[in-house]
Amino acid sequence: MAHLRACADVWGRSIERMIKEDRPTIRYVSPRGWIKRTDYLDQDFRGSVHAFSEARTALLAMLRTLDSAGWRRRATFTGTTSGRDATVLSYAMRIAEHEVQHLDQLRRTLGE
Repeated sequence: MAHLRACADVWGRSIERMIKEDRPTIRYVSPRGWIKRTDYLDQDFRGSVHAFSEARTALLAMLRTLDSAGWRRRATFTGTTSGRDATVLSYAMRIAEHEVQHLDQLRRTLGE
């Protein structure tokens, strides 16, 4: 859960900036680096799930307001591949695809 929260924090904040700012330049932050700045690894699973759910609800509420132009809003990311561009849509897809990869781990953790 700590890993998923760190990814959601980093990528969710990038999406928020793309929506609120006109073509921002964003320094890429690695979720693996970000997690070291949090106490997520020390938090209990249930509390982490709750915090993740609250953050996800807020992100989805923001995404639901977008029209087609909103989904195409862009940002340039630095600190990684030089001048890499992304859109709100590409980052939302990145989050979704990444989380699908962890579903089996979550099911095992929950004993399903």
